[in-house]
Amino acid sequence: MHIVLVIPPGKSFLSTNWMASPPMGMSYCAAVLEKDRHKVTIVDAFAEGLEYDGLAQKVARLHPDAVGIYFMTDNRFRGFRAIREIKKALPQIKIMAGGPHPTLAADDTLRNIPQLDYIVRGEGEAVVPKLVKYIEKGALPEGLEGVSYRKNSQVYHNPDGELIKDLDSIPFPATHLLSLDKYNYHVVVPGKGRVKALFVLNSRGCPFKCIFCSNTLLWGNKYRSRSPENFVDEIEFDINTYGVRGFTFSDDTFNNNRENVFRICDLILQRGLALDWTCQVRVDQMDRQMAMKMKEAGCFALQFGVESGKQRIIDEVINKHITLQQVENVLAYCREAGLWSFPNFMFGFPTETYEDTLVTLNYIKKIHREGVFPVLNLIKIYPGTRIEEIARKEGVIPRDFSWADEHFTVRVKDALPSVLGFAPLYRDKLSWVQIGEILFQWGDSRKDIIHVWQIAFNALKGIRRIRDITRLFCLSIAFIKVKAGEMAHAGRGKGIEPV
Repeated sequence: MHIVLVIPPGKSFLSTNWMASPPMGMSYCAAVLEKDRHKVTIVDAFAEGLEYDGLAQKVARLHPDAVGIYFMTDNRFRGFRAIREIKKALPQIKIMAGGPHPTLAADDTLRNIPQLDYIVRGEGEAVVPKLVKYIEKGALPEGLEGVSYRKNSQVYHNPDGELIKDLDSIPFPATHLLSLDKYNYHVVVPGKGRVKALFVLNSRGCPFKCIFCSNTLLWGNKYRSRSPENFVDEIEFDINTYGVRGFTFSDDTFNNNRENVFRICDLILQRGLALDWTCQVRVDQMDRQMAMKMKEAGCFALQFGVESGKQRIIDEVINKHITLQQVENVLAYCREAGLWSFPNFMFGFPTETYEDTLVTLNYIKKIHREGVFPVLNLIKIYPGTRIEEIARKEGVIPRDFSWADEHFTVRVKDALPSVLGFAPLYRDKLSWVQIGEILFQWGDSRKDIIHVWQIAFNALKGIRRIRDITRLFCLSIAFIKVKAGEMAHAGRGKGIEPV
């Protein structure tokens, strides 16, 4: 069979400075299908700059036997439209969808997108090849684990499939099906600048259950990893085959298995692989020796979640199981080893007050120094998460809220797609003016004024109703308050009284 795998159109909603990265998850599925002797074509409309008509026409010209499409919650409406346009061009074709959003909102998606035939939930490498066999036979996938489907206008959900125990059994991603020159994904390495990069994945599953995260639902809460040899084999293959020297290790927690981290680093050094890589770690599993070893093996930066500068929020709300002292320890390890650090923060959690958020902002300012690049985001609601459950219970989103409703901002009290993306914002104790003050103080601390005006421009373009204008007005008030405070502070420093 000939299977065409699709990434839907669309750019980043915030900026023209977007990066297109090779679709690793889809490339894994392609590799498994090729192993079963199917012909596979990947059409990445995002990287190729295709709009919906162009995408549908290109897929039609390929004469596929089945189509698969991958999308997440933030680009779900683009995924839905791509499905509709492809079905319009090829009415008889069977279309399957996979990825975080279809997996975690399978019922909602199938009930509202009638052009979609199947949803592959969870790990596609285990399910897609089996589903393709059913499509080839013209049979319904009754009983096929990990599949949701429609029969006589009714939606059915087969039981979840078992997670893949041996990750070494998955072939390397079918990167050869991609035109790498169409992707501008890179890492910025100290002393080298931009280095073209690929994603590589060593492990799946996370034993922790943070309130905002859905990864345990996607990959399970049991940590599974490839063998260090298999993982480094893929890195070496990418270097030798594609000439890529930059890598992002995309594990949720790369340092979950200490022994594997040291073994991977040793193999990189033993094979003389010259690469620059970054990864995400947990601060409670990091130590000085590990930081030094990772640096020696080519690591240049660590990313890690802190989420809040308030220990109460970390412990009682987020369920993060880390301490701020551990955060400061890791910052010290990074400084000593010569690693950049990217601590990630969020605000707007349940019960979090404006004063709590200011504590986080002040903590960020405290740790922000050379080589430390904090990231601050608003907490958003994603399907399947604990925060979604809370949001429905508290009426932040309606109990009957549908993720497929393209006019969701009319019914959701806290949404501003042009600024915040297409997932609803969770807002409990904070007003819109307070949210604006935090965002503008944060942006100003980064000297990111161009970014602020880019957001403002996109926000104006995205006005759809009176409520949007009201929220933007609140954000404008916040911006004026922040700037007035800065001017007053500067005036006092010069002996000038503010007007």
